[in-house]
Amino acid sequence: MQIMNKIILLIILASSFSHSEECRIDGNPVLWAYDMCFSMNETDDSIHPGVISCVESAQLKIKNLGECKAKEDFKALICEVGSYHNLTYKECIESAETVGPSIRNGGI
Repeated sequence: MQIMNKIILLIILASSFSHSEECRIDGNPVLWAYDMCFSMNETDDSIHPGVISCVESAQLKIKNLGECKAKEDFKALICEVGSYHNLTYKECIESAETVGPSIRNGGI
């Protein structure tokens, strides 16, 4: 009986680690990267040299940090760069409405 309890406990623990926590920020991380890079370069030109360089760096961040953490960082930078519809930084971060044109339009 104790062996069976240990096996059940191991199964429960293994299944809890196999399901990653859902990300609070929806959308494709590369599109979040573009929106962040547009904000940082004050342009909506996807072939702007600064945007291209920024997105290349952001793709490494996605790979190294994971999609969710990268999207959190990109959103934070969007909120830091400027006043997003007159929201405070905290309101900007917490708002589901804080999205750039790439996310809103589903592409660049």
